[in-house]
Amino acid sequence: MNVGDKIENMKSSKADPRRFGYFVNKGNDAHIKGGGPYIRLTDGAGNHWTCSTMPKHRCVFTNHGQPKTTAQKEDQMRMVNPAEQKVLDQIARFRTRTGMAKTMFGKNAVGDANLIGQLEGGRQLRHEMREKIKAFIATYKVKK
Repeated sequence: MNVGDKIENMKSSKADPRRFGYFVNKGNDAHIKGGGPYIRLTDGAGNHWTCSTMPKHRCVFTNHGQPKTTAQKEDQMRMVNPAEQKVLDQIARFRTRTGMAKTMFGKNAVGDANLIGQLEGGRQLRHEMREKIKAFIATYKVKK
């Protein structure tokens, strides 16, 4: 599957607004409901959800309409929740001021080098993580 591919969850009712979504990424998490492998979907309006890809919960990939161009897939990938966009803007200003690389920021701020890339891809933060990022930015001393 590629970013932006339309996915149909055949286990959802026809009235469920999450029956169709656009592929964002995939993962494997024993902590989500049902555990195991999943895909992350978006409706293109800032809402995201996960769909288990376990055999008994299988989401069915369907090719609806014309394939998306690379630019359209990139636009889909950039759909970010406004709260996360605000954090990304704060991080961008901080990185401009300090010259810190994306991966170094994530590693230093929260111990996750993939933080910024995942935020740009639609990852949503818990309140504690958002506060940890803000605290890092507020207390960081620029090295001369």
